[in-house]
Amino acid sequence: RSAGGAARVSSEMPPHETLRAVKEASVAFERDSLRAEERERALLVLARRFLADNGFAESARCLARESDASLSRSDAAPDAHLRGVLREWQDARERATGVRPRLTSRKSETGKGVAARAAAPGRAGATA
Repeated sequence: RSAGGAARVSSEMPPHETLRAVKEASVAFERDSLRAEERERALLVLARRFLADNGFAESARCLARESDASLSRSDAAPDAHLRGVLREWQDARERATGVRPRLTSRKSETGKGVAARAAAPGRAGATA
């Protein structure tokens, strides 16, 4: 099995084993895709709750309106909040790497942040 949990497809396998390995890989891919979609939706729900709880009601409504996920049908669990999730992630990364992860970066001397530099003419995805 590979690191992703799916069986490796090999030309040395009998045809029925190859088909089984392909099916396992497909099921694993689908499961991972669904998990990623749920994680993104949960992040949007937590962000909307954070905005609403901190006095940004219009921004919370805008997030709900502009996101593809239907956020109006769900809310953050009572014990789940963005600050706690962020703190747990930072603690886990620090334990794993020995270094506290940085969440922000300084703007350059010209006042252009990372997003502005990425959108500079000649860069992929830039709009001039």
